[in-house]
Amino acid sequence: MSATPSAPDELGLQAPAPSPDAKNAVAVRRLIAPVVVAVLCVGALLFFVKGLPPLPAYSGAAQVDGAPAGAGPVSVQQESALSITLSPQGALGGPVEGAVYVEEGGAVRRLITRPAVSDAGEVAFSGPVSMLGAKPGPAQVILLVTRPGGLPETPAAVLGEGAWKAQRVSLQVQP
Repeated sequence: MSATPSAPDELGLQAPAPSPDAKNAVAVRRLIAPVVVAVLCVGALLFFVKGLPPLPAYSGAAQVDGAPAGAGPVSVQQESALSITLSPQGALGGPVEGAVYVEEGGAVRRLITRPAVSDAGEVAFSGPVSMLGAKPGPAQVILLVTRPGGLPETPAAVLGEGAWKAQRVSLQVQP
């Protein structure tokens, strides 16, 4: 097969037509480049998310109206100020995310409000008890910290064990 020359341009110059092999090479490069980029992106994502070390130990603290919350149920009003924190006790080794759950009468729900997460990996939730939407009676607030994508698949799963750390605070919400 011989290459046929192209038509002359405005300067009267004529370039030879590309060979079929050259056309195929360009088409293959155009196809391979996006595939290579996609594979590299997926690999990087898996490395950074799935390749992260387990969470370090975390210590938790809770306060109601500025006083430390004890081990038993804490009596609170809707306007009581609640503050819960989880702080890493070792090297973090990667990003974390947090969530807040409320358990009442065996039913667990996740709050829309997200806790604050610092660059150091501390997770904190604070606000009035009314933010929890808890009815008068016993309730448990659960602050969770985990790696990105590691939150429980269902709210009820937060009551079990998983790849997360939790701080639980038992409340007795007054009418």
